[in-house]
Amino acid sequence: MASNVTLCLDILFREINDFECLISRIMGSIIIFISMISITFNIRFIYWSSYHRHLRFRHYSLVLSMVLSSISVIIVIVPSVFIQCLSCHRLCSPFYCQLEGFVSYLNGCVHMFTLMM
Repeated sequence: MASNVTLCLDILFREINDFECLISRIMGSIIIFISMISITFNIRFIYWSSYHRHLRFRHYSLVLSMVLSSISVIIVIVPSVFIQCLSCHRLCSPFYCQLEGFVSYLNGCVHMFTLMM
């Protein structure tokens, strides 16, 4: 199976066939639908928790870090995935690949840190 790096050697994008394009567009639609639900839930949770401080529970910091992590993933990673899915092209930017990797790594480290606290 080819990795993301081998698909993108010396090119800025890679075209896919018609069947892959159809599946990609279906997945892109599902991703954007789930992202909209997730961002709505996350914003409502932050709004709710700011007004109900007396109802905060013991694991509030872990839940809050998960909410903020989810928002950062939706803001940084989902737009490129959505564009790739609907345009039927594989974007191959080394900078954006490193940015996605950094955001994912940082979110994992923050989760582990708050889980250990």
